[in-house]
Amino acid sequence: MERLIERCCGLDVHKAMEAGGAAGRTKRTALGARYRRLRGHVGHGRAVLAIGRNILEIAYHLLSEQTTYRELGIDYFDRYRAERLKRRSLAELQRLGYQVTLAPLPTAA
Repeated sequence: MERLIERCCGLDVHKAMEAGGAAGRTKRTALGARYRRLRGHVGHGRAVLAIGRNILEIAYHLLSEQTTYRELGIDYFDRYRAERLKRRSLAELQRLGYQVTLAPLPTAA
């Protein structure tokens, strides 16, 4: 993984890991939430490296598209995952021959 980052980005891996560690310590950011989710699966070192790589990808897109950074929020990945699960489940039911209409549940008062 380290050589992949060096080869693709031309950046020292230690700098990417330092940035990933700093982002992982943040409380109310999408990168901090991603770090905490990854840490349980792959451990601290790989999670920090993955977050560092995400930071490099964000920087690339910001520079290439000449735009500003927009924080996605701590619940971005949960919202994204819920939408993806809903689409996948609907497609699976349609493949099985069912016609499904989704309606949100009424909130409890």
